[in-house]
Amino acid sequence: MNKFAKVILGISAVLVITGGIFSVAGLVAGGRNQLNEMIGRDALTVPMVFYQEGNEYGEADYNLDFDDDQPMHAGDFRETLSGDVRSMLEKGTLSLDVDVSGIGFYICESDEDEFLIEGYNLKKAQYYVEDGVLYIKALDRVSWRNPDYGNGSVYVYLPRESSFDQAKIQVGAGSAGVDYMNAKELKCDVAAGSLYFSSMVAKEAEFDLGMGEIETWEADVEKMDFQIGMGSMNFSGKISGDVKGECDMGSMVMEVEGKAEDHNYRVEAAMGSIQIEGNSYAGNYSGMGVESDVNNGSDSTFDLETSMGSIEIYFTNE
Repeated sequence: MNKFAKVILGISAVLVITGGIFSVAGLVAGGRNQLNEMIGRDALTVPMVFYQEGNEYGEADYNLDFDDDQPMHAGDFRETLSGDVRSMLEKGTLSLDVDVSGIGFYICESDEDEFLIEGYNLKKAQYYVEDGVLYIKALDRVSWRNPDYGNGSVYVYLPRESSFDQAKIQVGAGSAGVDYMNAKELKCDVAAGSLYFSSMVAKEAEFDLGMGEIETWEADVEKMDFQIGMGSMNFSGKISGDVKGECDMGSMVMEVEGKAEDHNYRVEAAMGSIQIEGNSYAGNYSGMGVESDVNNGSDSTFDLETSMGSIEIYFTNE
């Protein structure tokens, strides 16, 4: 990223923050109530929001890509996953594709070697296996006047020894939690929700975070990429290969097994800061950033870049 682009990004960030201040001021001054009243009397049209008869509440669909050729579920359900799922999980040939919004989604370790999926209070939900991929899609009802999330939930119960070829988890809003994840390739995309891993193993892990939150614990990763907008991420675990990470206005805190000398570093900070085991690389507000390379002769390189955010890395020194 060149210096001119960083300056433009910094100006854009200031404008975004200013817009946020005006938005909060409008909310405090009663802007939402006025907007509700205008929508209720058809004086204003808001995309993705419609009022049912009596103007009680509106619903937003969030455009999840449901498959019309597959069964649709609503409300509550509980089913055992097919024998094909069990066989492919045991062989590590099954992939996972999760796309949820406005719900609580959880992958839990089963107590009795069960392969189950349960759903509660859902507006729409689908789960099916196609071409070696287990698809799970779910959406909760969202009220314009009461935009709280988390009423609906999906639970997937799998034995701990289960492993995926590829796993993709997308969270639009709401929260997601995973007891244990083992995948060759893991990709996580969180817009405004939260995603937590109690334990995870992956050869390649990729995290794309907007305004939400991601936490990983007891992680064992060979290679990792992360892109953070305005959210926050915490990583704790082992990294044996390369890391490539960008943090625009958010934050990343990493606690990595081993010593700082186990890795090489390529850092670039514009108006933010990068701290690696006490060594600080901080940009300034004149548009002149900081760039530095540290070569420890390692096969692992951390390539880190921040615009206005912060990246902190600590080591266990064990």
